[in-house]
Parts: sequence; C-alpha cells; structure tokens
Amino acid sequence: MDLGCKMFLLAVEEMNFTKAACRAFVTQQCLSSHIKKLEEEYDVNLFERTPQLRLTPAGESLYYSLRQIQIAESAMIEKLSEIKTEMRGKIIFGINATRARVLLPDLFTEYHQRFPLVNLSIILDDMRNLVPKLLNGKIDMFLGIDCISNNDFNVLPLGQDEVFFIATETILQKFAVSPDAYKQTISSAEIDLLNFPNLPFAGNYIGSSFNNLVKRYLDSRNIHQEIVLSVSDYELQISLCIRSQLVAFCPKTGLDKVIEQNNRNDKPLRIFKLYGMKDFLRIDLITHKDGYQPHFAKEFISLLQEHIQKHDQFIAGYIGLESRLPVSP
Repeated sequence: MDLGCKMFLLAVEEMNFTKAACRAFVTQQCLSSHIKKLEEEYDVNLFERTPQLRLTPAGESLYYSLRQIQIAESAMIEKLSEIKTEMRGKIIFGINATRARVLLPDLFTEYHQRFPLVNLSIILDDMRNLVPKLLNGKIDMFLGIDCISNNDFNVLPLGQDEVFFIATETILQKFAVSPDAYKQTISSAEIDLLNFPNLPFAGNYIGSSFNNLVKRYLDSRNIHQEIVLSVSDYELQISLCIRSQLVAFCPKTGLDKVIEQNNRNDKPLRIFKLYGMKDFLRIDLITHKDGYQPHFAKEFISLLQEHIQKHDQFIAGYIGLESRLPVSP
C-alpha cells in the first residue's frame, strides 16, 4: 500500500489532520498534500471539511476498500513471515475477563511450552467491543458468545455455556414454600424458583448475552427476579452468596470461583440446574475471513477447544459429586 493511502487511513482513524500527521511523524501540510493527490487521482472529494471533518460517500467507499487491502496485506506478511521463521510470530486474542481467568492460565502454560517463540497478546474486553477490533485488524481472533452472523467472519463453535443457580442451604430454607420443597431441591440438585418466592438476587449488568438468556427463562416461567444488587463481577456476587445474603445465576465458566470458595468454607454454596431451562449460550471462536491463520495460530485454536472441553468435564464431575451430598435437616 502506498504512502498516500496510509496517510488517508490515519486521517480517517483520527478524523483530525493534525493528530493524524503527528502519528505519521510528518507535518500537517505534508499529510494534506497526500490527501489532495488522492482526490486529484480519483477525481473525487474524500472529506467534507466544514462544519466538521467527515468522510464523503466516495471517502467511505475508498476507506472500506483500503481496509480490505490492509487486512489482506497483513495476512500476506504473516504468511511470508511464517515461511521465513516457521514457529515465530504473534497472536492477538480477545476474550471476556471472566473466561480469561478460567481458561488462560493452563492454556498459556501448555501453549508456551509448544511454541516458545510465539508472543500471545491478550485483549480483555466484551464482545461488542471486540467485533470492531477484529473488523479493523486490531486483533486476530476472539472468543465470543452467540456471535451474530457477519459476512466478514468465520465462526467456529467451541462449546456451550449453561446457566446455573447458586445459593446456600441456609437462604433456601428461609425462602422455601415448604420443607418438602427445600428437601426435594437439595436432593435433586435442580431448583424450581416458583418454590422459592422473593429470593434476593445479585444481578448482572443489563444487555449481556448471559443476562438476556436469564431474562428469557424467567419470563417464560412468569418468575419475578428481586434484584437487590447489580454488579458484573462474579467474584463479588459469589462472596455475598456465601454469606447467605443473596442468591445468583452463574454461567458455567464462573463456577470455578464457586468451587474455589467452597474449598475454603464449611458451609459451601450449592450449585443447581434450573428446572425447565433448555437454552444455553454458544461459545464461538471468531476469526476474519480474509485473515491468514499460520500453523501456530491453528494450534492455539485447537488447544483452546481442548481446554474448554476439559473444563466442561471438570464442572460436570463436580456437580455430580455435589448432588450426592446429604440434605441438611
């Protein structure tokens, strides 16, 4: 890509010629000259200068085309670099912070042993922010939840994230409609929330995929959720649930912290499946269709899928053991 096109892309990113020129280490006059030459070459106006700087339709079309060229050029460079250096390179991977804490420590250890010359850069962010980063070539891939179809993306399903309910036996005894309802819930490790009205909930932030799934389930069963505390940090929710002050819904990827807390407490949090819950969240690995995946990146994806499966087996085994615990009187 020639220098003029690169200057144009910087100008679009900044929407300010002075800032773009600083990033390019040139004067504003030099950058403006490159933009003017492009406009003369294609016989179009690329920017409207007043009342504020913005792209014209022609500018938008050129920007989209140059971004595709930039992504393809980056993929070509990666491929040539792989041929030259074999196992040396870099992966920029986007992931939600909760899933990162669960999956990445063991994954990184094993991956680094196999590919010690590959630099793994982790971007912790929510999916709504990771999507534009992938489109703009800022990351190579990300782990998403129920990713909406996009013509620019490849979507690889890696697993499922289910919804569980966590609470202490103490708070369930307090809110149960009857002793029999409480005993049945504990012995079956499955809860029907209609038998536990007015439970005080810790809630997640509105708009998340997990929260939307929970809301659909509650609406389908006409259950009112009494949210006392709204916070997106599962560790804080779990800490308050341990104190028998609140109950909460928890994704499967958050149950590791529950198990960790249970190993340090005499009266652990119980983990329950939800009666009538059939839906789940799909865990997807998202890559750009025009992006090149070198061997070390393909191996990272394969190892990520393997660790997600191992985590699922661990959680299933723990829940199976917990369901055989005796019912407290």
